[in-house]
Amino acid sequence: MKNIILGALLLLGMTGFSENLNERYIEKCKITSKGKYKNGTKYLNCTSKKTGKKFNFIEAKDVKVYHDWMEIGDTYAVWFLGNGYKNLRIVDFRTEK
Repeated sequence: MKNIILGALLLLGMTGFSENLNERYIEKCKITSKGKYKNGTKYLNCTSKKTGKKFNFIEAKDVKVYHDWMEIGDTYAVWFLGNGYKNLRIVDFRTEK
């Protein structure tokens, strides 16, 4: 019985590290720069209009379209995955007016 409870707790603890559970949202993020690193990875930087914090997004393999659609100076609502403020991955975005 102890092993079953311990196993269940370990399994539940491991799901806490799942990246999908860490989806975050910025209501209004103004694009400040975008480009490509020397290794070919595209990046995009934005600043939250509410907090002033700067976010760095790298291109996720399954969401490549955002880099081409998002323009410097425009403001978007952005949903993303990752911890901190660097090397984040955009899940979805919407134009904010």
